[in-house]
Amino acid sequence: VADAGTGRIVLWNPAASEVFGHPPSDALGMSVEALIPSHLRAQHREGLARYRMSGHGRYVDSRKLLDLPAVRKDGVRIRIEMSLSPIEPTDVLGLAGQRFVLAVVRDVTERRELEDQLAHQAFHDSLTGLPNRALFVERLEHSLRRKARSGRHAAVLFMDLDNFKDVNDSLGHDAGDRLLVAVARRLRGCLRNEDTLARFGGDEFVVLVDDATTGGVAPQLAERLLECLAP
Repeated sequence: VADAGTGRIVLWNPAASEVFGHPPSDALGMSVEALIPSHLRAQHREGLARYRMSGHGRYVDSRKLLDLPAVRKDGVRIRIEMSLSPIEPTDVLGLAGQRFVLAVVRDVTERRELEDQLAHQAFHDSLTGLPNRALFVERLEHSLRRKARSGRHAAVLFMDLDNFKDVNDSLGHDAGDRLLVAVARRLRGCLRNEDTLARFGGDEFVVLVDDATTGGVAPQLAERLLECLAP
């Protein structure tokens, strides 16, 4: 429970200590800002100011579950789910006339990390870490929609490795995998951050240049990629 006017904690239970690492002796009287990553504290202060001006309804909504980053006492960042409710606990605290906010918090760090991992796996190649076919097609469709509106050009280059089967057959699939990873790293190093390099599968790679200005961009890029792979 925090004072709505000052943002300072007035009640702190053992479960909160387990989530945030602060014992009650440290937490009571501490500003809620101490639990928020530094780059989000300005937003917290703005929300607190809106709450003071407009009352409970606009800033505190117990029906809304918030997903937020937070910071433990040891500096480790975590993810929490939090619901907020306005209360006037005069019968508990004996502080008539003051407004308070009850926060119910749950640590969802492990769940969010698993969800992020699954989302990454759905759109990235497990061997090279590059975008996979699904993510490439999504970015290409987005590029084509922008091109239709703006008249800008895009370039797509498709490539595969000659005689790659011979590598697998003679040196084994582990060597083939190492070659694919090396090729992916070499190609990625030849491209700009805004260009998309994807592995389509097997020994097939594809590049999307979203802002090609002229028709000569693709041939020039193809030459540069061949030069990067030559060694």
